[in-house]
Amino acid sequence: MFRRITLVFSLFGGLAFQDPNDLLRKIRLRLAQKGIVLPNFVLRTSSPLGETLYEAGELTKSANEFHSAGWFGKLRAYKLRSQLHELGMPIKSGVVRKAMHGAESKPRVMFFLTNAKPYTNSGYTERTQFLLKNLLRCGVPVEGITRLGYPILVGFFPVNEEVVVDGVKYRFLLPRLYPLKKQAQVEIAVDLLVKEAKKFQATALHTTTDFKNAVIASRAAERLGIPWIYEVRGELEKTWLSKRPALISDAAATSEFFSLAEQQETEAMKQANAVIALSEVSKSQMIRRGIPSEKILVVPNAISEEEVTRRFNRDNIRSELKLGNGKIIGAITSLVGYEGIDDLLRAVRDLPDLECIIVGDGESKMRLEVLARELNVSDRVYFKGKQPFDAIWKWYAALDVLVVPRKNHEVTRTVTPIKTLMAQALGTPVVASDLPALREVTGGLAEYCTAEDPASIAAAVERVLKIDVQSRERLASDGREWVRTRTWHHNAERLSDFYVSISAKPDFEI
Repeated sequence: MFRRITLVFSLFGGLAFQDPNDLLRKIRLRLAQKGIVLPNFVLRTSSPLGETLYEAGELTKSANEFHSAGWFGKLRAYKLRSQLHELGMPIKSGVVRKAMHGAESKPRVMFFLTNAKPYTNSGYTERTQFLLKNLLRCGVPVEGITRLGYPILVGFFPVNEEVVVDGVKYRFLLPRLYPLKKQAQVEIAVDLLVKEAKKFQATALHTTTDFKNAVIASRAAERLGIPWIYEVRGELEKTWLSKRPALISDAAATSEFFSLAEQQETEAMKQANAVIALSEVSKSQMIRRGIPSEKILVVPNAISEEEVTRRFNRDNIRSELKLGNGKIIGAITSLVGYEGIDDLLRAVRDLPDLECIIVGDGESKMRLEVLARELNVSDRVYFKGKQPFDAIWKWYAALDVLVVPRKNHEVTRTVTPIKTLMAQALGTPVVASDLPALREVTGGLAEYCTAEDPASIAAAVERVLKIDVQSRERLASDGREWVRTRTWHHNAERLSDFYVSISAKPDFEI
């Protein structure tokens, strides 16, 4: 218990001194998820110009401005220079060893993760949970281990250093102190990861974006003498760019942060023994970055086989969820800017004879609630917040149409979501922005609209709502057949064979 307390004080103490506004933002978001809304209080910055430069991705210039802005400015400059140091950390090349055979051929894979259930519920943790659960079913020993300081980093205080979620074990790297220096953080994380990998007798390390995980996993794998795999679940620099204001987006695309982050992500792909992509679109992007095609395995987002065979009565589900009997469209998503929920709300204004439910939470929720009132649609738009995972399917099943109005950003053109697969498995029609990643993940079986065009979204919804019963049933059947090729068990079987081909006998004793 004492060690947990010292970790909390060292971790949050550092955040409070270096960037108190960032800490306040995280606290507000965490409390908002619990239904506690705090005013958007922001401490006065020590350097407005430094803040502007930071927002634009010019870290060196921003650090210089903060450094000359008093004691608190120097603390902020220290944080920015630490970030720059991290963006330049070398990523170690994957160990190439003769693959195991015969009695030694059974792989044991440790996943090094950003976050995990039960403390974080997101598309990221759902993918992890289902992959690990189904790998275990396929006879592959796997275990998850999370980044240094998690879950205390996100406001949870675990009693134990491990937790088992539906048969999947997750361990936490919780040191006695959380150092301020990035180099020290990396060294501690590597030491602890190596220790846990030896205990688990891992034959391969499997980590996910972003590059910070690759820095640690690659060093641990080198010390262990085993290969490491880099799974690209998102694109750090493109996600960051999608959140920049329109006025600075062009400049941000050539900024110091964007360039360095893009370089580090590419380096992680190049140095790993193998790279996992979530889609063919993503794989083609990797090839353009110079990653050999034969090095990339596509393991798409998927759903459980149980969802494809689930039977239900929509009217009963609506009654249980206390929803009306009229036409209901909706979105089930994280409430962040690039998901385009603001465009959906504007589309609802042109769709007067239906209701819209928004299931999910995130940094944009309060702004979207204000927008709904400004558009005079708040009497027909219901923000339902984050819902329990085991009941989330009911919200998909209750809809007449699931809308995925993602904005047209580089990241949304490449990264595929899971949400459309769940809707198709349950026979719910999908309206989606006409982007390559969404075309791929829906198998061409959605109704497509122009991204960032509320009128086009409204027209697509109307087209779906007007189709006859027979056509709707045929669309639902085609969607289910498509989803049958996108199950977690199918993915686990492919990964199982892949791990056998890449795993090697480690240097340490097992």
